[in-house]
Amino acid sequence: MTSTLRISLALAVALPWLAAAAVAQTTPEVLGLTDTAPQLARIDPGFCTLSLCPPAIGPSVSPWAGGVAHDPGDRATWLSEGLTLTKVDARNTCVTVCGPFPAPNLPAGVVVTGLAYNEALGRLFVSHSDNTIWVYQVAGGCTLSLLNSCTLTVPTNHIVSGLATSDPNGLLFYASSPWLGFGAPTEIHVAFQGSPCTPICPATIPSNTAGIVPDITGLGYDACRSELYFTDGGQVYGMQFAPPCSLTQNTICTGVPGQLLTGLCVLPSTETTSGNPCFSGSSPLCTTMTHVLRGDPAIGNLTFALDALNTPAPSIAMVFIDIGANCASANFGLCSLLPSIPVWASMTFVPGTGCNGTATFPLPLPANAALCGLILSSRWAGWMFPGGPLDHYVTDCQTWMVSAS
Repeated sequence: MTSTLRISLALAVALPWLAAAAVAQTTPEVLGLTDTAPQLARIDPGFCTLSLCPPAIGPSVSPWAGGVAHDPGDRATWLSEGLTLTKVDARNTCVTVCGPFPAPNLPAGVVVTGLAYNEALGRLFVSHSDNTIWVYQVAGGCTLSLLNSCTLTVPTNHIVSGLATSDPNGLLFYASSPWLGFGAPTEIHVAFQGSPCTPICPATIPSNTAGIVPDITGLGYDACRSELYFTDGGQVYGMQFAPPCSLTQNTICTGVPGQLLTGLCVLPSTETTSGNPCFSGSSPLCTTMTHVLRGDPAIGNLTFALDALNTPAPSIAMVFIDIGANCASANFGLCSLLPSIPVWASMTFVPGTGCNGTATFPLPLPANAALCGLILSSRWAGWMFPGGPLDHYVTDCQTWMVSAS
């Protein structure tokens, strides 16, 4: 990363009004899986708007079964109905990315009750109805390797039925409810991810509007908003979290009419595309050329990158970045306006011929909440090799916001 870009990022963090003044991309949404007629619900917690898509998964096998966890690395979402795991693209009609396959290490009569994911470490946390938590290393987006497991101590008749992670401070949230009969009210516990079965302390959750502490069927956490979401199936509740275990109710949204939600997580902000590609001089006309984000721009996503696909080749390419929705703010004598900061560190030789070029600029995002809300615009430009300054191309532009999952 160039010193110019470092300064610009520092300014945006120090002066958050710069990002706030820009046109925001889609806000992060809460994802939840419905039980009897499986749909993956996307809920905007600010306006309670709802959209649905059907994943290739069966109905929930019990009221406490199921889980949802998003992986910003490949922009796909883990789902379970209790017996299997699958991964789908929530932004693309729930198309299957991998699975379904049997949930590993699941004894007879036991079901999956919660999923959570740490994108910085690439670890999937899975809770079972026998109140165990299993931790897996994820490779290639879909391959699970067991790291460890442990057994939780919960009140009589309780089953753990929700997991969520706060990656910037390494915390794991888990909820347990009296699903098996009379028992203590629902609890939410906080533990360190390195010791998931050793809670730091329990947190008392607020009652619902009827004065009842509901049974929880899913948890999700937004590290940028410090917001812990939970669902009792029918509604989604948002609570402000303050360490170590303070929860204050903020928002309530209705879930999916006629269905119950099982499992929750947070889908990061989605980018917007603007500007048309252009080609000049000897550059071939590559109609499928595009600029895309590799992964979600979520804090903790260390594999995040800016890609240019199907570019003219051979060429030399470089990405341009600006703060806010400023895709066309500078004139560099090219066939289109660009963001104002040329990132020299991204300059790369693009091999190939015709329109099969690919350029990548890695931009790992640390698990630092100070980056939250930062809006940036990025666009690639390239020059044919060999060639002169008029032999060039410019991709479309992406405007994106750093958020959390």
